[in-house]
Amino acid sequence: MMEQQGRLGGIVKEFLANSSAHGLPNISQSNHSFHRVLWIILFFGGVGAVIWQVSKLFIMYVDAPYHVDMELRFKTNLEFPSVTVCNVNSVRRTKLEESDNQFRSYFDANFVPNHNPQPPPAGDSQSDANTTTHDPGSTNSQGTTMPTDTQATTEEAILSWDQRESREFYQTISEEYKTQQMLINLLANKTTEERQEIGHQLDDMLLYCEWKGYPCSPGNFTRFFHYKYGNCYTFNSDMFDRSAHLYSNRPGPLYGLSLELNAQQGEYMQGITATAGFKVVIHNPNEMPFPEDHGISISPGFETSIGVRVVDIARLGKPWADCVNSVKKDVPFEDFYTTNYGIDYSMTTCEHSCYQWEVLQRCGCANPKYPFPRNSTEKPCALSGDIADPETVQCVRDVDHSYYKGELECESYCPHGCNERSYIPAMSLGMWPSNAYEHILMKRMENVNQETRESMRGASPKIWIKENVARILVYYQELNYEFIGQKPSYGVIALLSDIGGQLGLWIGVSILTLCEMLECVCVISVFIFRKVFRCGENRVISTPIEKIPLEN
Repeated sequence: MMEQQGRLGGIVKEFLANSSAHGLPNISQSNHSFHRVLWIILFFGGVGAVIWQVSKLFIMYVDAPYHVDMELRFKTNLEFPSVTVCNVNSVRRTKLEESDNQFRSYFDANFVPNHNPQPPPAGDSQSDANTTTHDPGSTNSQGTTMPTDTQATTEEAILSWDQRESREFYQTISEEYKTQQMLINLLANKTTEERQEIGHQLDDMLLYCEWKGYPCSPGNFTRFFHYKYGNCYTFNSDMFDRSAHLYSNRPGPLYGLSLELNAQQGEYMQGITATAGFKVVIHNPNEMPFPEDHGISISPGFETSIGVRVVDIARLGKPWADCVNSVKKDVPFEDFYTTNYGIDYSMTTCEHSCYQWEVLQRCGCANPKYPFPRNSTEKPCALSGDIADPETVQCVRDVDHSYYKGELECESYCPHGCNERSYIPAMSLGMWPSNAYEHILMKRMENVNQETRESMRGASPKIWIKENVARILVYYQELNYEFIGQKPSYGVIALLSDIGGQLGLWIGVSILTLCEMLECVCVISVFIFRKVFRCGENRVISTPIEKIPLEN
């Protein structure tokens, strides 16, 4: 037994004496007990320091820090962005006049309900005529001044800002806002075909289209409905079709998109549409445009040049950050924009879908501003006008309040996308057309459609062009683009390097030293195994054998 213990001790002592780790040979070779104890304390103190430092390294690695790199890159071919165009007027006047009486009663200023007016009493016609022919400052038969209705209304409407603030500010919704909400509500209740038919048609608006010098047509655009602007049209869109992408290999207006558009102001709703022109959005082909948020206003009578620069953003997923390429699996709703339009995930579409899902769950209807499932049985919420339901209005307001306070958890449900491309526009305006180019434009526009032909042959074609026609140029300013990317600050390689540095600093251990330790463990294991195996053999051999007498 003593011999076996001596062999085991010899193995350990031989390892300590020949180890490449700092301190272990000194423990084995020390002749004085004080020196041996001192080196043992120093070695295990170094081991403690290594454990402390390595634990901090592991904590830093688990925290998954990252940094942001910014660099300028260059490509000879850049994918051209999508260009979405919306007329700011959502409903054509001629189609409004063909709509039902309820729709016309709200938005058609010339609508007169069908009724049988009673003739005025005899003798009243002359007096009415005399009453309506008074001029400002004129006198009646008694010699007193007779103010007009306009004068009286103007005098009654004059209020100081203090009076307005005490009576109306943040308390009463304006009539214009109510009318816009009613229009959104009633349009949402129409079928897709009715909404498309009642809005502006690209065949009528598009006067000229050119891409890198080649002609294009309405067939190169994709239509979708927007709750505020009606029919919107996107050039180079992935919406519903991802078969073809357009690329630009040179900067400048000659290598981009050129559009000439007719605003059709004669079709604007009277008293409803306050601005004339278009909203234009420059966006990624696989993303949903939001003209109410990101739209550029385009005015008739001008050439608007929009030079764009590309910014690519690449984010890290878990464990470094929380970016996704689609709606999370544990989210209780779907991205209604993706299912309805076939576009990719974005944080904005996800948040809108989160809000819409909450409205559907709580109120049993859908907010008309946002899409909802195609096969859903819920209808748009009645939020404005005579059709408004007070309980539904209050329910939607409660959801709005919860959304603004962050109680719907939409922020946690909808992180940023992992890969995003944005376009930074730089705009400039120029008077268009010039006097020298005007006659060429007029001659070309006569052959576009019947509406423009009648306008060109009217009394004032120049004024019509200034009030209705706009030119838009969209192109790359340069083919350089900015790349912003998140990258891990502390990866596996850095962790292993730092652990090796700590081991070498405190106890002088390297990979080879670890191999020596592994070899020692293997030798000790083999020694113990042989010891146990031999003890078992000895027990078997020393077992006495009983003699069994044989019976005759």
